[in-house]
Amino acid sequence: MPCTDTEPTRTDSSYRQFGFDVIVRLEFIKLAQEIGFSLKETLGLLNLEQTETLSKTN
Repeated sequence: MPCTDTEPTRTDSSYRQFGFDVIVRLEFIKLAQEIGFSLKETLGLLNLEQTETLSKTN
């Protein structure tokens, strides 16, 4: 779940349109919150997943 720092596109009525990767990341954060992980712990999990993804591509 790599994080992108780009602004989402907007519709004519100013709604943001997020990419699939952003939606998956937000769903993961919400699930982690629901089962009791702190934001710091969740960030650690996201960083771990991103590190594993990067190591698989190299």
